[in-house]
This record gives sequence, structure tokens and C-alpha cells, in this order.
Amino acid sequence: IRPISKWSPAALTDVDAFADADQTTSTVFGGAACSRIAPATINAAGATVTLQANNNITFTNAVSIATAGVGLNATATTGTINVNAAITVSKSGAVSLTAAKVSSTAAGTIPTTGAAGLAGGNVSITSTSGAVTLAGAITASGGAGAAGRRPVHDGACGDDGAFGQRVPG
Repeated sequence: IRPISKWSPAALTDVDAFADADQTTSTVFGGAACSRIAPATINAAGATVTLQANNNITFTNAVSIATAGVGLNATATTGTINVNAAITVSKSGAVSLTAAKVSSTAAGTIPTTGAAGLAGGNVSITSTSGAVTLAGAITASGGAGAAGRRPVHDGACGDDGAFGQRVPG
């Protein structure tokens, strides 16, 4: 699955289950079958977005979900999730990436921001059999209006981004 701006043949229901048929072929994948979805389709979702692929998921263009509480769950059963562009979730939405291997480039940031007075959404990255390699920043910060509290998102190990508290780890 490739969220990519110049392609928009797929609807969210075309890429939300492992059993969904591939929509096209791609020279990027050596002519292999794949599905593409426009980031605008993901951004406009009114509920948490689920992307499921049997092989790879590559975020080629930025995704920016601004609807309160709406997040993104992406799962690739045997392949890699590549985050090559920002995945931004606002207003306490969460991001979950699960694959055999997860990697990001420097441009592949994952910021989440809470609604007014609330912490940013959770970010969960799980590798089922390979490495997690992240070059982009991951931040979860509180929304405006959190008087007297400052979110921490300095990238330190165990930083959960929730109003200055650290999680051991």
C-alpha cells in the first residue's frame, strides 16, 4: 500500500483488510501488484484509519489527520512499513505501526498533538521479526490550553510526551 498524492483509485475500504485485492501494479515494486491511496482520503477520515497489507506499506507523501480522536493503524504482515514522509495526527489521535520491520527517513516524522489541554496520542511501533530503524522524530505533545503543564518531547528514551512525566525504559 502506498499513500501517494498522484494516485487516488482506492477508498479506505479497499486497503483496510488483508484480504483486499491489490488495485494495480507498480514499477517501484518491480511490477508487483499493489494498492495506492491518496493521503487526502486518509486525512478526511472520520474514524481511525486501518491500513493492512500482506507485504509492505510505504508512506511516500505526508499524511495529516486533523479530526479529533482519529488515528492511524498500519499493519504489514510479512514486509516493511517505510515512513518516508510525515505522519501527523492531531487532537489526541494515536498512531500504530506494526510490521516485520519498520523504518523511517529523516523526513518520516511522526508527531501527535493533543486537543486543548490533553496529551498527544500514543505512538506504537512494533517489529515482529526485524529491526526498527527510525531517522525521523517522534513527538507526542499536549494541546494548547494545558495551563501549568509543559509537554516533554525531547526524543529521550522512555519519553512518553505526557506533560513532563517519563516512562521508565
